[in-house]
Amino acid sequence: MPYNPTSLQLDNIINSVKITFKTAANVKGIQITNNISKGVNVYADPNALNTIFTNLVDNAIKYTPKGGKVMLEARAEAN
Repeated sequence: MPYNPTSLQLDNIINSVKITFKTAANVKGIQITNNISKGVNVYADPNALNTIFTNLVDNAIKYTPKGGKVMLEARAEAN
């Protein structure tokens, strides 16, 4: 898989993944919360990052009990 990193707003990737799993989360009554500020930027390959978060959220929904919460958080740090 080619690796083409670029500057990305992390919340855009997360919101896309949330949409992908909306139905699966609703079936189990799981709330997915994006607590990532719009100002958090990352330098990464968008396809690779999407794959990583897709796998993480898929596993989180799979192993979270019915009625639970999945919270996605990140914070910017210097450098």
